[in-house]
Amino acid sequence: MILKNSHQALEPTSLAKASLIDFLLKRKILGLQSGRMIPDKLISELEEFVNRNLLINDKKGSFCPRCLKAHASNKANELGLDPNSLEFFGTLFKGDLGHNGYYLDEGDLVKIELKGGFRNQ
Repeated sequence: MILKNSHQALEPTSLAKASLIDFLLKRKILGLQSGRMIPDKLISELEEFVNRNLLINDKKGSFCPRCLKAHASNKANELGLDPNSLEFFGTLFKGDLGHNGYYLDEGDLVKIELKGGFRNQ
């Protein structure tokens, strides 16, 4: 993990499904303490995304962190997170956002809708 802005961010090199959900639930608690919301619906959507997009032949349950970050951005915007929560949620993901403006979701190419909170890091 990497320390960033007084909380840890996901490091793209060692993501696994179980650690992602645990990480997001812990960050949800920290966010609530400062008035920022990470909805359960968003966490469950990211878990479903990971289940749909596990890398083939990877026994650790890994997935592409760039695609996850892009999907998280699209879903956070779609769910209408307030700007403060969106910015907080965006800082939880380290690394680049998708691949040249797009990401893969179960074989479908999806355009990234940038509305704030998420950036390449």
